This record gives sequence, structure tokens and C-alpha cells, in this order.
Amino acid sequence: PTNEKIIKYKEGLAESYRVNGFLDSALVIYSKLQIDFHNIYAADPFRQAILNNNMASLYDDLGQYNKAEEGYLNSISYFDKSKTQTNDYLIEGVSNLLILYDKTNQFEKSLPLIQKLSELLKDKAIKNISFLSEKNRVELIDYIIPRWVYVSSFAVKYSEYNPELLKSIIENNLVFKNILF
Repeated sequence: PTNEKIIKYKEGLAESYRVNGFLDSALVIYSKLQIDFHNIYAADPFRQAILNNNMASLYDDLGQYNKAEEGYLNSISYFDKSKTQTNDYLIEGVSNLLILYDKTNQFEKSLPLIQKLSELLKDKAIKNISFLSEKNRVELIDYIIPRWVYVSSFAVKYSEYNPELLKSIIENNLVFKNILF
């Protein structure tokens, strides 16, 4: 097998260990994958973003929130640099970091991310909705709605810190309603 196939196998194994609660085993594999990624995917921001996001999720599961934050921030940075992929991965990276900030009561750090996630979701809807079949349109709506509800609830939760953000989210709610329905 090629190095890439071996790396993909290790990635799958590490993520399976993480999801199933074998966090120490996942950490060992992910740590070794960092070296492989550095050697093979140094110039590929998309692959680097996925590794950073997965490792950040692992650190989050381990309660190592500072490392998780660093990983999510790196992941978002790499996703921003990766112009060849859809923004679904960037949406997930921003969502993961928002959840971490919510969990650790870092509302001041979350405010710009709420706006970023709102814009990413709006862009996804605008760019895709008119070109899709009915089935794919329903899938897109099913993808966007739960994430949008999360953005909206987050904005309401922290509205006392930034009332303008809540106003912006409400305006985007109207835009979403017009785009999606």
C-alpha cells in the first residue's frame, strides 16, 4: 500500500478510537500522524486542517481545552487557506470552536465566530440552493437548519454582551427564510 493509504487507515483508526472512548490510543496514533502529515502533506492545507480538527476534538474529549482551542484555530486557518474544498469543513471547524468556547464560558471569543458561522451558512445556502434537485435541496436545508438554530441560540444566549450581533442574526434569519423556503 502507498503511504497515503496507510495514513488514511491510521486516520480512520485514530478517529474510531476517539469516538469509541479509547482516547489514549487515539492520542498515540494522532501524535504519530502529525509526523507523517508534516512529511507528506506539508503543502496541503486541506489535509492539515482535517488532522488539526480531529486532534482538537481529541484534546477536547480529554479535557485539554487549551490544546483543543489551538487545534481548532489551526484547523480554521488551514481551511481558510484551502480554496479547493467546499466550506462544509470550515463550517464544522468554526462550529467545533464555538462549542468549545461555550463549554468553557469564553463568550467574548465566541462573538466573532458566531458572525463568521452565520455568514458561512448564508453563503452556502445562496451558492447552492437554486441549482439543486428537490432531494438535494432538502438535504441542504437539513444540513443548514440545525446549525442555524445553534447560531441563533448562541446569539440569544450572549445578546447582553453584543446586542448588535443578535440584530444581525435576526436579519439573517429573514434572509434564510427567503432563500430556503
